Amino acid sequence: MPQPSAERTTTVSPMISEARDAFREEIAELSSVWHRHIERLFEERFAGLAERIEHELESDLGKLRHRVRRETVEEFHRAARRLRGYESEGQWGSAVLDSIAGFCSRSVLVTLRDRALRVLSVSGPAEGAPEAGFELPLTSAPAVAAVLESRDSLVAAVAASGISQRISAWFEGSGAASCAIVPVLVRERVEAVLLAAGGGLEVDGIEAMAALAGTALETRGRAPVTPVPDEAGITMPLAGEVAAEHLRAQRFARVRAAEIRLYNAQAVRAGRTRKRLYAELKEEIDSARAAYDREFLQASVAMPDYLHRELVRTLANEELAALGEEYPGPLA
Repeated sequence: MPQPSAERTTTVSPMISEARDAFREEIAELSSVWHRHIERLFEERFAGLAERIEHELESDLGKLRHRVRRETVEEFHRAARRLRGYESEGQWGSAVLDSIAGFCSRSVLVTLRDRALRVLSVSGPAEGAPEAGFELPLTSAPAVAAVLESRDSLVAAVAASGISQRISAWFEGSGAASCAIVPVLVRERVEAVLLAAGGGLEVDGIEAMAALAGTALETRGRAPVTPVPDEAGITMPLAGEVAAEHLRAQRFARVRAAEIRLYNAQAVRAGRTRKRLYAELKEEIDSARAAYDREFLQASVAMPDYLHRELVRTLANEELAALGEEYPGPLA
């Protein structure tokens, strides 16, 4: 068999090498083209998928927000009905603590009697809890004393020097580092104080329920003849159906103001800080004003704007300027 000459071998090898290199280049080019094609395909598919997922998430979140808001509104009105329907001080106290159960895990309702605090009702684990009727000197709870004086809510450290040894020890059992101290007001007088701590502490929700609790006490505790101050601060004795209508207007105002505060807590805080509450909550406030005007002012030329008073008290913490320059002022 003839053997290939060295010259032929030398000639063929570069050809094979060139063909191999060309083949590799072609494969590399094809690979690059396919890589770009697959990459573009993935980008298009992923963008479509991401858009679809985002749309579905927005839809699901919208439904979730609607359901949560509806359930919150239902719970709010359920609490209002129970607070209005109490038959004894004990029932009222239990209803108050039940109404704030979604905003804390442990709570105590106390009243003031002869410079001493008396526990009216307790909600939470029984172990270590102060029992109903337990009394302690006001001097042992300076944080509560501060709230009684200022008539405003306070968030304090869970420490014996702030809310008494017995209550603070029970709160600390929940792992809480701070607690909310919220007054229950009736015509600007502190009738009771809520102390709340534990997981999910929401001060705005507790304050809204405290406003409802005060309204319930004021409504059920009224005498047949009710002094109602007019816009100039002059007390007018009202009786019968007239007094009942004023009480209904006051209750409407407190509930609507409490609802605005509860459902728009972030906007309330921001508006109060920037002194533009009305601008932040224009839709909610205008809706409440229109309803109050339609329900009460159009039916009685002598009816004061109790809603304005509640907006100043509940939303603006008694600081009219916090409503902002855009606020149109009292309706009547």
